[in-house]
Amino acid sequence: MFLPYRVFKMFSKIKVSTGLLCVLAAFCVLQLITEGLGFWSLTSTHADVDALSSVALKQADAIHETTQHLMDARLNLSRAGTRLVRGGTAPADIIAHAREQLDLASRSFDAFAHAPQINDEDRARIAALAPRY
Repeated sequence: MFLPYRVFKMFSKIKVSTGLLCVLAAFCVLQLITEGLGFWSLTSTHADVDALSSVALKQADAIHETTQHLMDARLNLSRAGTRLVRGGTAPADIIAHAREQLDLASRSFDAFAHAPQINDEDRARIAALAPRY
């Protein structure tokens, strides 16, 4: 006898209620597997997003702080330049403050450059920003 005929004969002897119960059990098993894989994927993605946001926040904070220090130094140097143009003496306190701000900006940029890097694109962006600094 042919194999399909034997399979058909075997299934024809199963009662309808037993067949429906088997289909329901298979559905439940597949549903549990799907939920388990979904939960695993969700926890994995959550951990990856936490790590990514942590690194991104460190980098953004460091570069924002660098920009803030550079703007402060620029403002102080502009004030010192204006006083020199008007015929005054060199304001040592303003220039000293500008130097301090430049040192702080350098430290902030070093913190940005040494922050953990996520991928090659991140490394390329940091490398492209370093010469502009």
